[in-house]
Amino acid sequence: MRASLLCAVCALLLALQTSAAATTITVTPSARQVSPGTQASVTISIDGLGAGTAPSLGTYDVNLGFDPLLLSFVSATFGNQLDIFGFGDIQTVTPSTDSVNVFELSLDSATDLNNLQLSAFALATLTFDTTAMGTSPLTISLNALGDADGNALEADIQNSSIAIQDGTPTSPAPEPSSAALVGLIVVALATASWQSGRQPGAYLIHTVQTWPKVRWAVPSEVTRSRLR
Repeated sequence: MRASLLCAVCALLLALQTSAAATTITVTPSARQVSPGTQASVTISIDGLGAGTAPSLGTYDVNLGFDPLLLSFVSATFGNQLDIFGFGDIQTVTPSTDSVNVFELSLDSATDLNNLQLSAFALATLTFDTTAMGTSPLTISLNALGDADGNALEADIQNSSIAIQDGTPTSPAPEPSSAALVGLIVVALATASWQSGRQPGAYLIHTVQTWPKVRWAVPSEVTRSRLR
């Protein structure tokens, strides 16, 4: 019984380790929403490679698909992790109507790539003109992915999308963490005030109108004596 349980735990740990180490290619727009008539950039990145060890990335060949009614390709900028020393590598960008093919082949040695390449980095950043309103998918098609030794690599794909809407913000809305924190403070102070036999809210002196900043103060001895 114990041996079976131990084997199950070992298998689970191995599965988790394998999942955590999986290589992933991700598409990330510079903003989720942009206005028509402006430019938007999209970064293709990879993570899950070895950190100072194999596997490292030696080559990739991917297509980035998009809606041609909403986006028009302008240019591409490559990352530098397949050209560690800046001596040059082989790069091509081939746009079509609804996709852009991005290819890169490193000329660095396998030893240099395995020892010096980062485990996560940007492959390339593509710039588009926005031509109409709507939501365009941003999808990766993986043609080839190889390590520094010429072996094939497998990778998960995380696609994305970008919305072109007039008058919409380019940055995401702030998370409600500060409001939740203030709420917890109010509950805690009210509980403490109730437990000490005082009126709830006696410690809340003044609330500033600029939410969520709240000023707090401890009542003076005179105030305490009046509350008793």
